[in-house]
Amino acid sequence: MEQCICKVVDVVISPLVSLVTEHLTYLLKAEDNLDELKKVAAELAARRKDVDERIQSGRRTTGGTATNEVSEWLQGADRIVAEAEALHRRYSERTRRLRGCSVEFWSSYAVGKTAAKMIPDARREFDRGVFEQVVIVLAARHDKLEIDNPPAAGREYHYLDQALEFINDDAVKMVGIWGMGGVGKTHLLKSINNSFARQTSFDVVIFVTASRACSVARIQSEIMNTLGLPTTNNAQDQARIISDFLREKDFLLLLDDVWERLDLGAVGVPMPSAVGEQHKRKVVLTTRYLKVCGQMGVSRRNSIKVECLDGDDAWLLFRETVGEDTIGSSPAVEALARKVARKLGGLPLALITVGRAMYDKEDPREWGHAIDLLQDARHDEVDPDAKEESLFHTLKFSYDRLRSDALRDCLLCCSLWPEDFCIPKNDLILCLLGLGVIDGFDDMQSAYNIGYDLIASLRSACLLNDDDLGFGVRVHDVIRDMALWIACGCGQRKKKWFVKAGLGLTEAPPQGTGIVWGETDRVSLMHNRIEAFLDSPGSSSPAALTTLMLQRNQLREISLVASASLAALTYLDLSHNKLNCFPENVCQLTTLRYLNLSFNQIPELPVDLKLLTSLEYLILRESNVQIIPAGVIRELEALQMLDLRGCHSSVDLKYPPSLFEELETLNNLKALGFNVKDANQLNRLDELRRTRIRSLYIFHLEQMTLPLLATPLGSSRIQNSLIDMEIAGSTTIEEIVFDDGHSNRNPCFHNLEKLSFHATPRLNIVLDRLVAREVFPRLCILDFSFCYSMKDVSWIVHLPCLRVLAVRTCTSVMQLISSTQNDDGKGEVAAAPTFPSLKRISLADLPALQCVCDPAYTFPCLEQFEVRMCRKLTKLPFRADTIPKNLKFIRGDKRWWEGIEWEDDVHRSSLKPFFLLR
Repeated sequence: MEQCICKVVDVVISPLVSLVTEHLTYLLKAEDNLDELKKVAAELAARRKDVDERIQSGRRTTGGTATNEVSEWLQGADRIVAEAEALHRRYSERTRRLRGCSVEFWSSYAVGKTAAKMIPDARREFDRGVFEQVVIVLAARHDKLEIDNPPAAGREYHYLDQALEFINDDAVKMVGIWGMGGVGKTHLLKSINNSFARQTSFDVVIFVTASRACSVARIQSEIMNTLGLPTTNNAQDQARIISDFLREKDFLLLLDDVWERLDLGAVGVPMPSAVGEQHKRKVVLTTRYLKVCGQMGVSRRNSIKVECLDGDDAWLLFRETVGEDTIGSSPAVEALARKVARKLGGLPLALITVGRAMYDKEDPREWGHAIDLLQDARHDEVDPDAKEESLFHTLKFSYDRLRSDALRDCLLCCSLWPEDFCIPKNDLILCLLGLGVIDGFDDMQSAYNIGYDLIASLRSACLLNDDDLGFGVRVHDVIRDMALWIACGCGQRKKKWFVKAGLGLTEAPPQGTGIVWGETDRVSLMHNRIEAFLDSPGSSSPAALTTLMLQRNQLREISLVASASLAALTYLDLSHNKLNCFPENVCQLTTLRYLNLSFNQIPELPVDLKLLTSLEYLILRESNVQIIPAGVIRELEALQMLDLRGCHSSVDLKYPPSLFEELETLNNLKALGFNVKDANQLNRLDELRRTRIRSLYIFHLEQMTLPLLATPLGSSRIQNSLIDMEIAGSTTIEEIVFDDGHSNRNPCFHNLEKLSFHATPRLNIVLDRLVAREVFPRLCILDFSFCYSMKDVSWIVHLPCLRVLAVRTCTSVMQLISSTQNDDGKGEVAAAPTFPSLKRISLADLPALQCVCDPAYTFPCLEQFEVRMCRKLTKLPFRADTIPKNLKFIRGDKRWWEGIEWEDDVHRSSLKPFFLLR
């Protein structure tokens, strides 16, 4: 009996005692357990910090990212440390919130039990945090570069083979390519770049344009942008980051357009390697002068002089550029064309620009006249200055042959921007409007159409090149130099135009090279770091200055005292600076026709603004204008464009009640950019019967639906004039109704080019795909951000002109474009054209996104596909056989790329060369 009782005690009572003891220990040792957990968590946090420092060091030196194992461990360590800290706070707060013994008892028990169970997890995670490798590096790749106007193929291959032979020679550290401007050096350097675009000879290939008056900081900035390295404001720190990254790599640095010695060590570029060194480091540079090759340490035998084309190659290039129809129009034309080609001395840039100017000239007398004009052209000059001027005389032939003064003025205006800069087309056109190059138009859209036509004509003449998805243009540096030479009276009045744009200047006028008041007509100091412009001409200086361009600096102060010397100033651009109020003294410059203060902080317009009665263009875009004094706008009778669009959604607009009436009194006003804060203000747009609204920012619409046709947005007047529109900060709007529900009539925004939706958390747009094509026939840019309820953007599939799609922080989007069905819901799309013009897709912070679209969709024009923070997106929108022919890159982080689901190895290998690490 006693034995049975003992067995019962062993079986039942002992485990019960152990259980009670265990749980009692949680209570009695709660504080001890918490202290032990705090100690282990601190050790874990310290190890996590060590691992993170190794990762950051690896990123700087290799450009790599954390391995999947390390990333997973970091997340686990962060979770345990955070939970331990929260538990400690909970226990500390317990004593301050006691309401009785039982509360203390159970709270201590719970804390003690949780701490006891977390201790082994924390120790286990601590032990796991030992890694041999924390960073992995993807094989580097670089983009192929587009090459315009290729010279003769045979000559090109000769120089390319010679350059590649030097690069592949272990004994050669640096290669210099030199020759006169326009001879094809940049073309050759781009060909070298493209030769390594799909090879693994180098870990990194970097293409950098130096340009005249370049600085160490500018070269560093280009290198760091290319490599995706973290930037700092200190040149020495940036040099260290670049050096750490490149030190253990095989790299090829391609430096274009070097004008003087550049200290690569100060940039952070390790010295090119010699024979026997572990890493292969090569530098190839282009320059106009052999002496620069010597200054950069290039051996004379490793320098390649790019010569002008010989007679046969020159004729082939010229004939191809002019066109067979023109050359073959008569034997006389062909004979004279050969003489013109010989006059051009084999210089490719001259052959192309002059050839394009003559492409439709079939009358022999026109060719004879061309020969007469080119009599002074000599490309065999020894003196560099004489050779450059001779080249300008030759290129001026193309300038003179342009069909209108407007075209010639447009080309000259392009030289006001920095060298090798991509000039946004709309910025250039706005400049042409302000300078009066474009005038005599009936409406603003016609004016912009004139501007686009001018740019297209200059591109056809090979004087401009398209860039950046077709939204901008670039000017060849020689063409730009020639334009400045022409603007300065063909070198006779060298101070007439004073252009020091994009040179990193901190003072204005720059010391030692000041503006000559009374002689200088146009001044461009844009894209510098100037903080104050306080120097004004003396009162005795004659009036000469008409144009002052100070945009994109860091201006906080501007002082332009009205005087006789500024009596001719008509154009003033102070946009993209740090001004925090309207510069009062500007109101005294009564001759101004154009004033741009966009992207500053101008909360209030001054009453004295009404003194600028000659003002035709007042641009205050994104300047947060809140207060406009009554009666001021009415006095600006010459205004053709007033742009107030863009302000913080939190501001309280204090426009005068009479503003709409004042706007209607302006007989010359052709374009208005405006802000609308609520439904009442939106409905008041009906009061603007004559004013053409070009840009509209709508915010704080506190309603569930926006019936377009029932608002002023439904009027054909607004639909025809609107170019860009943004709907933002409207927390209640859920639906945009496009039809009227009765006649099935839909709006048509004929000229709308940009449409943005920002911070509309309940909005989800549902629109028939074919109807969307009719509603938005010219839409180019579509941008969604913080639209949490949006499900997809399937309605964009057939938009004929859409070039850029950006979707950011839209948390409900699971599939960007829904399945491929006809709009009647039956069957799969067979041959319907999809995304006919789309060039760029940018997706960011879409946590639910799993798929872009069905593989049946095509992207015939896609060039850029960018992904950031879309962890569930595991499928790319194209197969191996449907890769867009113009695709340049797929950009994202390593972890996302490694999670892509591939159809097969062919699919993966076909797309891998396009991947760029973010």
